[in-house]
Amino acid sequence: MAGAASRSTSDEPRSPAGARARPRAHGLEPARVRLAALLLPAALGLGAASASGSGSPGAAAPLPGERPAAGRPVTGAPDHECHLFGYVFGAGAGSESWLRALGEDLHQQSRQGRASRDGWGFAYFLSPPLPWIARPIMLRGGAPACEDDSRWEAAIGEIADRGLAGASVVFGHVRNSSSGPDGGALPDPHPFADSLAGRWWLCAHNGATPPDTLLGWLDPAFLEAHPLDYAPLHVDSELLFRYCLQEIAAAGGVRAGLRAALGRIASGHYACNLCLTDGDTLWAAHSFPQVPFYYGPAGNGRAWWASVIPADEGAAAMENDHLYWFAPGGMGAVSYAR
Repeated sequence: MAGAASRSTSDEPRSPAGARARPRAHGLEPARVRLAALLLPAALGLGAASASGSGSPGAAAPLPGERPAAGRPVTGAPDHECHLFGYVFGAGAGSESWLRALGEDLHQQSRQGRASRDGWGFAYFLSPPLPWIARPIMLRGGAPACEDDSRWEAAIGEIADRGLAGASVVFGHVRNSSSGPDGGALPDPHPFADSLAGRWWLCAHNGATPPDTLLGWLDPAFLEAHPLDYAPLHVDSELLFRYCLQEIAAAGGVRAGLRAALGRIASGHYACNLCLTDGDTLWAAHSFPQVPFYYGPAGNGRAWWASVIPADEGAAAMENDHLYWFAPGGMGAVSYAR
């Protein structure tokens, strides 16, 4: 993978030091081993020219607290698609500047015609946590972000105030629905949330898989334990999220489960850009040649982002049919093509 930083050969990243503990239920306990440490020179050398040819190899990303260069062109993000980002960071590495820059990229897309006609959504974990609130916080707007600026700005401000103090993950999404019961009338249901093995998971998605196909892959017993929010008419992204969780549970590990689920998506030639998190690690998958998916370090390697929009000039494009994982200690990638 051109321009990639060091990769881990381990299966599961370990929760970084200082990350808040979350309760675990009996049952699935994925093996979690430490990611190889990411050296600062490798992180700063991650920059590879993006798929559009912009950027310069080796460009250093801003350190935490520094705002990425303003006014960069938004490329590689067609107007007719949903757009999303995931941002993971270690204790002390969360940056309001990076949060606002990633959010501004989505906001720019919302001002380009149909890009977010079906609303917007953010999700974050309280950081530092509150013992009586385990569930992630969901913030959504029904109108396109360009028509809802005060609520959009309030959401960004809330996340900056309550979600960046410790190790955590933030997701953002603007929607252009391809399936669902609403014809675009629902507020953006992304990011989705569900619990598995005592941990809360978030999911944001861009792509399309027939809902009936996904329903055929889902075990009714799993759906009974993890009921859908949108039924009997379905949103394909929510079904894909449940299917990924089902395969994680069946495999007994995150990496193995996601490779099984996403390999099936890829073999069916279904389009998919996907972000998943359990609050400690950001997992990202790319099976969508027409819409590149980018990633990079947000500073010194203790924070990472993944987005349909390249967040700085050193953005690296993900390889098609590949699963990536990012944690404050490093990153890794593996193919799930069959």
